Amino acid sequence: MTPDPRLNDLAKISAVLRDAKLMALSKAADEKALVEAALQALGDTVISPASTAPEAMAFIMHETWKTQKRRALNQILAQKTAVWLQAQEDARHAFGRAEVLAKLVERSGS
Repeated sequence: MTPDPRLNDLAKISAVLRDAKLMALSKAADEKALVEAALQALGDTVISPASTAPEAMAFIMHETWKTQKRRALNQILAQKTAVWLQAQEDARHAFGRAEVLAKLVERSGS
């Protein structure tokens, strides 16, 4: 029995798709990490409460801005996390598919 050349082609295509899904996963992880770093940096800034009215107002305005920024970043982080989780699932499937096809090619002697 001669090996089907289409199986070889399918395995090659599957390997390319696997690599593409792994690159998408890496990109999603990098984007998620950037938002996490922005959130972390936002939490690191500390401004001491002021003693005068203008300083107190500036402090309150800054804290309000930080709260709004943190809320926006958390929404972005939720979206990036959803994309990252989907990319993980896609990469797992592509990896498994590529492995199975590679084993089939190996067994068929192609």
